[in-house]
Amino acid sequence: MQEQGNLFEFEDTFLLEHAWQLSEKDASLPDSYNPLKRPTGQVGVVDITSTGRVETALVSEATEKDFIATLHQQVLQLGGASDWSLETLVAWLDRNIEHRDIPAGESAEFLRKVLRGLMAKFAITDVSVLALDRFRLRDEIETRIEQHRKSERQAAFQSLLFPDSPLVVSKDRALNFQTHLTQSLRVQARGSVRWRKRSGAH
Repeated sequence: MQEQGNLFEFEDTFLLEHAWQLSEKDASLPDSYNPLKRPTGQVGVVDITSTGRVETALVSEATEKDFIATLHQQVLQLGGASDWSLETLVAWLDRNIEHRDIPAGESAEFLRKVLRGLMAKFAITDVSVLALDRFRLRDEIETRIEQHRKSERQAAFQSLLFPDSPLVVSKDRALNFQTHLTQSLRVQARGSVRWRKRSGAH
């Protein structure tokens, strides 16, 4: 790579330093993600009979859904649902998603687009609904950002293939395979062992 008249060996850091705008990217999440349908898990009951025998059983599906829904509501109340706003959720996501290669302003604007898009798509009027599902939401957004990051690195690499790119070939730094192979053969020849046949041997 040529920068300001100096030559540097090509490394993946050149792709990482490629400037791009996350805020201009598609902020939609996969259709498989629905903040209104959170994993319910399973609920079981452990009981000890009058004879001292331990019995276990799964709670029925209807009861399970009621239990999980009630539990989610209680957790939401304990977490201070009224304390969540769009900006506080944006700030929480921004802190909990790794993006050292993306300026804070770019990531924050992208996160706003994600949240507003979800609220419009699922007719959500209270951002605390998304806050309750913030850990799954964080993982989905992190995956989406990584997809954009890989796409931009690929675009950066392809741009280096154009004639006017800073990627150059220098004879001073080129590797001559013929010379390298000849030197390797000489080293192997010097290190070889010649066996002599002893007189009288059959």
